[in-house]
Amino acid sequence: MRLISPSLYREFIKPYHAELFDLFKERRLNVSLHICGYVDPILKDLLDLPVAAYSIDAPTSMKLFRELAGTKTVVIGNVATPLFAEGTPRRSRQPRRK
Repeated sequence: MRLISPSLYREFIKPYHAELFDLFKERRLNVSLHICGYVDPILKDLLDLPVAAYSIDAPTSMKLFRELAGTKTVVIGNVATPLFAEGTPRRSRQPRRK
């Protein structure tokens, strides 16, 4: 489920994200960005932002993130949150099913 479309993100949110993160960059402050949910359709847009690290949610493709970002961008997360409450050590090592 998406709350907004990629075109709405690009028109109404990304310019403000860019302005905000540029301000932090000018002040030599590193910022991380967390976005919940599935953001594959706007990953390229997010990677355009001057952000030091990205925190992505489990529905987002780590493979796509790495393809677009390479290995010089810090990424954290990408873990299904129910694992923290209901998971077992064995289950946490199993690859996710698509």
